[in-house]
This record gives sequence, C-alpha cells and structure tokens, in this order.
Amino acid sequence: MQTTLSQISELLATVYSGLFIGLVYEALRLLRRVMKAGKWLTALFDILFWAIAAVVAALSLFMINGGELRLYSICGFLAGIMLFMYGVSPLVTAFLRMIARPFVGIWRFICKKRKNFPKEEGDYPGDVEY
Repeated sequence: MQTTLSQISELLATVYSGLFIGLVYEALRLLRRVMKAGKWLTALFDILFWAIAAVVAALSLFMINGGELRLYSICGFLAGIMLFMYGVSPLVTAFLRMIARPFVGIWRFICKKRKNFPKEEGDYPGDVEY
C-alpha cells in the first residue's frame, strides 16, 4: 500500500524526469538549428527525441515505482516539461549556445570547405593536363 508521502516523492521524481526530457528536447532543437536541418533531418531528430523520451520515461517509471503508470506520474512528466520550457529553458539555451559556439564555428568551416572540394579529377590544384 502506498502512502501519500511515497506518492509525493514519486511525483517529484517524475517532475525531474520531465525536466530532463525538456533538456533533451532543447538540445536537439539547438542542434537542428545549428545544422540548418531540412525535412529529413528534422524528422530524424524528432524520431530520436521520441525514442529518448520514451526510454527516459520507461526507465524512470521502473526505477520510481516498479513501472506502474499512474495519473500523477503523467502529470509529473508534463509538469516537468512545462517547468523546463517556461522556466528554465532560457537559461539552459543561453548556456548551451555558449558551449556550442566553438563547435558551430568548426561545423560551418567544414561545410564551407566541403563546397570547395574538387568535383572532378582535373579540378585539383596542381593537376597538369598533358
């Protein structure tokens, strides 16, 4: 038999899991913006997000209360996600952008250099045609 205190601790644990799911969403959203993802890459990131969210939710439920899905667990996940999106997200986004800035520069440098790659055999610098 569960007590009210154990249900409150389970609710808080699902709120924390919801916060983590929000963090994953924000990181993938930032990555999608940096990579200027088209339709296919956006779909791939969406599938990746839902797979990670499902694994996090399932593992959380199994660790918290043996895998029982309760209404307050669903409310906890949703509350955590909403708390992240409307409360913590601007701070985390600024922090992730600060961390990602050097990687974005490297990514853009690689993409710029990739456009300048020779396309045919005679296009290499120093190639001499006889």
